[in-house]
Amino acid sequence: MRHPTPYLPAAALLAIAIAAPSSTALAYKQTMTCNESGIYACEAGETALPVYWPQRCIVYHINESGTSDTDNDAAFEAIQQSFAQWSEPSCTNLEVSFGGFTNEDEVRYNQSNPSSNVNVVVFRDDIWPHSSGVLALTSVTFQPRTGEIFDADIELNTAEYRFSTTDNRLRVGIDVANTVTHEAGHFFGLDHSSVRESTMYATAPSGETSKRDLHEDDIEGICAIYSADTSSSDDSCAGAPVGYFEKPLNTSISSGNTSSSGVCSTTAVSSRTPSPLHALASIGLLALAAITIRRR
Repeated sequence: MRHPTPYLPAAALLAIAIAAPSSTALAYKQTMTCNESGIYACEAGETALPVYWPQRCIVYHINESGTSDTDNDAAFEAIQQSFAQWSEPSCTNLEVSFGGFTNEDEVRYNQSNPSSNVNVVVFRDDIWPHSSGVLALTSVTFQPRTGEIFDADIELNTAEYRFSTTDNRLRVGIDVANTVTHEAGHFFGLDHSSVRESTMYATAPSGETSKRDLHEDDIEGICAIYSADTSSSDDSCAGAPVGYFEKPLNTSISSGNTSSSGVCSTTAVSSRTPSPLHALASIGLLALAAITIRRR
C-alpha cells in the first residue's frame, strides 16, 4: 500500500511561497495516475497517464446539510458558480451540471453498483478526518490503465476553519468560492500549478478571493484536457438528471481508502488489490502560516 507523504510545516511552505518568484509562464499540470519517480513512482507495469473524465457532461451534487459557518443558500450558490467557471472558456467543450442535493456524505465509489454513485461536495463541520491545516480535499477514483475518472468528491474543512461567502474583505474568512473553484480544478483532473496567480496554485490565505475566477494558466489547462476540437461519447448535458439523490442502503465501497498529504500535492493511494480502480486524494488548498484563522 502506498502511504501519504509527511507534510511540510506550514512555516516552511510559507517560506517557499515567499521565495518563489511570480511566474508568467504557463505551468498548469495534469494529475497523473502515478509519478515517474519518488515515493509515488510507477510500479512495474504501470505507465503514468493523465486522469480525465471520458464524458463531457459531468454531474455533481451538494450535500444537503450545508454548514453552520454561513448562509447555506449563499454557500450553495457559490459552489455552483465555482463549478460553472470551468466550462465557460470557449476553447473547451466541458459541460458541468448541478444535479441537485443529496443526503450522501461519504467519499466513496461503489464499484459493484456504479449507478448508486454520486459526485458530492460536502462540508465537514464536525470532524475533519484528514491532515490538519488542509482547507479542502478532492478525492478521485480512476482507472489506472487509462486514467479515466469514475467518481470525484470534494470535502471542505469547516471543522477547523471558518468559511464565508461575503465580499466584505474585512469579514472574509476562507472564501467558499475561492476554495471550491480550486477544488473543482482537481475534480476535473488538474494538479497544482507553479503560477502563483492561478486558481490552481497550492496555497490560500484567509480572505483571498482571487481564485474565484480562472487565470490564463487554468484556462490553458482545462482546454488542453477537454478541448473544444475533440469529441466524446457524451458531449451535452441536455437531459442530465436533476433532483434529490438519496444514499442507497447496504452498498459496499470498493475503491480502497483515501488519504492526504499536507504538501498540497497530488498523492496516489492504492490498496494494490485486484480491483481495477485506484483511489487518489488530491489536497486542494493549504492555509498559510502567517494568517490567523479561527479554529473551532
